[in-house]
Amino acid sequence: LRSVMADAVVVDPKILSNIQFLHSSNKDDAEQSKPADKITISKTWKPERTISAVCSGGYFELSKNAETAYSLHDGKVFCCKTSNMEVERTIEFENEYIITFAVFKNMMATTGKNGGIRIWNLTTATCIK
Repeated sequence: LRSVMADAVVVDPKILSNIQFLHSSNKDDAEQSKPADKITISKTWKPERTISAVCSGGYFELSKNAETAYSLHDGKVFCCKTSNMEVERTIEFENEYIITFAVFKNMMATTGKNGGIRIWNLTTATCIK
């Protein structure tokens, strides 16, 4: 995750319990160096998503033996050898944008924007249902 600057944050004083404060020989300075009940930090960071979701049955999946990686991009599923990440074949259907897929053995199920489910033979990259 990449961080982006935000406004401010309040820190719980319990977090500060392990911090050692420098104490001056001057009693007034020593009193001022003790932690307050709450400390406000002027800069904080807000998390920002920088990569797409990665999940089984979604944008990326590995075969059971981890020899093939399947990746969904631009409405197509790319089948790549993990040894060199070269595309072996592409699963796509004319006029249908694939939005998700799932792999089982040598078959793949895909769904498109129209809601239809298609079953593919991964060996031949052909739609069988």
